[in-house]
Amino acid sequence: QQLQPQQLQPQQLQPQQLQPQQPQLQQPVARPGLRASNPFAAAARPLPPQIPQQPSTPPVTSAIVLWDFSAFQQPEVDIVSGEVVIILEKTGSKWGYSADWWHVKASKGEGLVPSNHLQIQQ
Repeated sequence: QQLQPQQLQPQQLQPQQLQPQQPQLQQPVARPGLRASNPFAAAARPLPPQIPQQPSTPPVTSAIVLWDFSAFQQPEVDIVSGEVVIILEKTGSKWGYSADWWHVKASKGEGLVPSNHLQIQQ
């Protein structure tokens, strides 16, 4: 059926019909094994549950003192053979000592001792 020119009439539009229409976004199609290339695709999926994080604390390392050591100056500390000490840091560089000096907590206080006087406990 062909339309005749006289049958075509301009359509009268109302002002509300002249409003621009928002484009309709299509949801991405998820395919197993493929990552979505659409940056908005992740918003359509629920987020995994959050696992509360525990503050990480370094494991406590202890050592047995093999030989007595008498502190000569600060920040060194006296240790006695057979004593168990807690190793706080395996370096003395903060105090201007070499890495062979370790920061420990002993019965007489905290300070640096030569690491070769200690045997780490497992």
